Amino acid sequence: MLKHVRDPARQPLAENAGIAFAGARVRSGLLLDAAAADRMLAARNPHGKPNADVLRPYRDADDLRGRAAGRWVVDFPADLSAEEASLYAEPWQLLVAAGGVLHARADPLRIAVARIEWFLAAPAGLAPRGFAPIETPALPGAGLIVVASDDDFLAAVLQSGVFAAWVDGHGGRLRTGHVASFPFPWPPGTELGALTREQLEMRDRVVRAHGVDLEEAIAATYGWGDVDDGNDVTDRLRGMHRSRITRA
Repeated sequence: MLKHVRDPARQPLAENAGIAFAGARVRSGLLLDAAAADRMLAARNPHGKPNADVLRPYRDADDLRGRAAGRWVVDFPADLSAEEASLYAEPWQLLVAAGGVLHARADPLRIAVARIEWFLAAPAGLAPRGFAPIETPALPGAGLIVVASDDDFLAAVLQSGVFAAWVDGHGGRLRTGHVASFPFPWPPGTELGALTREQLEMRDRVVRAHGVDLEEAIAATYGWGDVDDGNDVTDRLRGMHRSRITRA
């Protein structure tokens, strides 16, 4: 009897915890076009605090495809009480009209992107290499795969043929699990001081490289020589994934 082998892309690595998310789902009634957002940002509240406290740019898959102008979303911080939130008059009215509720707690996505200057996002279900940087405090919307990191090295790896081979070898359509399970050269979030001098040099080369040079630089971080094709890369990555799952 053949033993069932679980799809590696469905087995997240512990070392990747806290970086891969699905975009936030928000009620359409809380979304504003640029003109409406400008009016709300200029409005005054009884307590003197600006509506900018509870409005943030909103980016979804249409933005990344160039199909929509940037929108804004009413998004109250999790630490506001209903009484405090109601003092932001117009945003509060929108929340009530939309049938929304205040966040019971800050969700992991919002916490993760609030800690960094920018994050990566790509439309879910498409081919890999679609990641684009988005500056905070923008809120990534539904339909996006979000990588909560502002590390140039990690961004370069995700735009590479190595990551593309991982996605292609496990369904071919980008999903959150591809990032959560991907064996990076070293764990995301590794402090620079914990890297060896050789790793720092390789990291710097990756960040500066483009095209073929980028692929060669990333292969070097894995300790690979020449690789024949995408299948060869995928097999090597699967071996790394198995060893890291076992080691954890």
